[in-house]
Amino acid sequence: MGLNLSMYGTRDAAQNWEASCTASMKNLGFRSGASSTGHCYSEERDVWVVVHGDDFTISGEQWQLEKLRKELKKVMGEQAEKAKISIRNVRREANENLKKELKDKKIGEDELKSLEKKIQNLTDSQISELEKKLKEKEKEIMTV
Repeated sequence: MGLNLSMYGTRDAAQNWEASCTASMKNLGFRSGASSTGHCYSEERDVWVVVHGDDFTISGEQWQLEKLRKELKKVMGEQAEKAKISIRNVRREANENLKKELKDKKIGEDELKSLEKKIQNLTDSQISELEKKLKEKEKEIMTV
């Protein structure tokens, strides 16, 4: 359930989050409501999900809700892995650009090594922050 290049707190971020959550619910076998795509229902589970902006409400039998929570936790983990890949791709592209600049003699070896180290530190901090947020959200979603 990732955002499509939206800045947190902007109107389109909430809209993209709602669309992303709704798409994930469809992938889990839910269907969207006719009047609002943020209202999803699974007849098989007899579970309602309402997504509005960044609010997420689930209603149904307790055992079905527990099962859904576990499925959502798995989906979040998959999305986190995709985000890590994106972060690493940015690192790779930045390092490739630095090597091109070295080849073009715009920067020296020492500057290259220094900038590569900075890029790696940024990559590590972003992945660490992502993992921290994932653990917080997993705990939140599993809490009744």
